[in-house]
Amino acid sequence: MGVRAIGIILSGYGSDGTEGCKHIQAHGGKTFAQDMSAEFNSMPLSAQASGCVDFVISLDQIPGNLKSLAELVIANDEKAKREAELVIANDEKGKREAELVIANDEKAKRAAELTIANKEKAKRASELVIANEEKAERADELVIANEEKAERADEL
Repeated sequence: MGVRAIGIILSGYGSDGTEGCKHIQAHGGKTFAQDMSAEFNSMPLSAQASGCVDFVISLDQIPGNLKSLAELVIANDEKAKREAELVIANDEKGKREAELVIANDEKAKRAAELTIANKEKAKRASELVIANEEKAERADELVIANEEKAERADEL
């Protein structure tokens, strides 16, 4: 039961309760021992002497302290639940941020690919312009050559 475990040593003989209190305290639980108001105090004194008792109080104070302790445990459970929910929400937020980073990286990669493709198209367009200019120049040369042939033919 861990932090939810509670041990209460009341009036009695011997040290039977001491081992139980040690175990409860070692696992995060809380322990109570009745004070000197116990009719037979050897068991509460044994537990106190072992150092495993958190609270030494009178019998009539134990119920109020148990109630307060239970309220504290419940409040801590609720706080832990809220903290866990926040951790989950932050994990989901981190996951979404990572997905957005990946999506942005993919967009940047695609933009780079498109830039390269556009440069290649621009280079090809320049090559075609040059080829057309060369064809136009050749056509001009052929026109001139035909005109010269026509002049020679007229001369003959």
